[in-house]
Amino acid sequence: MKAAARAKAKADLEEAAAIAQAKAERQQKARQEAEAERIEAEVVRRVAAEVEKRVQEKVAAYLQSAEFKRKIEAQKQEAWKQMKLRIEEDAERERKRIEAEEKRKEQAELDEKMRLAEILKENRRKIEEQRRKMAEEQQRKSEDRLKEIELKTKMQQEEASRKQLEESQAEEEQKRILNKTKRSRMKISFGLKKGSGSVW
Repeated sequence: MKAAARAKAKADLEEAAAIAQAKAERQQKARQEAEAERIEAEVVRRVAAEVEKRVQEKVAAYLQSAEFKRKIEAQKQEAWKQMKLRIEEDAERERKRIEAEEKRKEQAELDEKMRLAEILKENRRKIEEQRRKMAEEQQRKSEDRLKEIELKTKMQQEEASRKQLEESQAEEEQKRILNKTKRSRMKISFGLKKGSGSVW
């Protein structure tokens, strides 16, 4: 029994030692991994810092180089050229817009003048037509008046002729009557004279 107990105790000690050793190994491994990560991170940081430093140095050197200045100057010239081109294009568009607006105004003024000319022409035509109608009406009235005067004159002339004829006929009748009366008187006087001669 004692031997079995000692064996078990030994087994338990060995198991505990194995567990402790495994734990220690895990901890050691974790410390090593953490140290390796720290070292790697430090290396990365230092490399990045060195790279950034070298890049900055190269950039600073490049910024001071003639090539960079030529490129900057070329970009400035190109930018100026493009800006000038845009200004010219804008000016050309504005010029064309103004020309189109002027042409539109001129056309509108021309259309308005033509419209007014047509109105004046139509008004003149109406006035001339009115004058023609008035002249025709006046002429018609004048002709009617002239015809009336001619008719009246003709009637007056006819009346005068009729009166003259009547007067002439009356005079002829009077002359005829007078002649007849004279002849009668002469006959009577002649008869009286003859009668007187026989008495004597």
